[in-house]
Amino acid sequence: MPIYAISYDLHSPGQKYQRVKKAIESCGDSIKPMESFWLVDSNLTYSQISEKVRQAHDANDRHLVMRMSREYQGWLTQDAWDWINRRQHKLAA
Repeated sequence: MPIYAISYDLHSPGQKYQRVKKAIESCGDSIKPMESFWLVDSNLTYSQISEKVRQAHDANDRHLVMRMSREYQGWLTQDAWDWINRRQHKLAA
């Protein structure tokens, strides 16, 4: 299963954070290392994940789903790095 990064912007009125959260969590094992940014370990395709997220938010909201590669850098919590490092072998070369 690949690891996907999901980022979104929910615009007012009618922000549906709980619906988007449930949609993302339904895609596989996930972690939210930053506000409006998730990582998901999923056997779904990026298109399937994108459709689930799209159905959970309003028409004026936006999201992006990308497959993670082995090239990344950042400043995250130790829990987030541990989550990523346990899945290192699943990241695209």
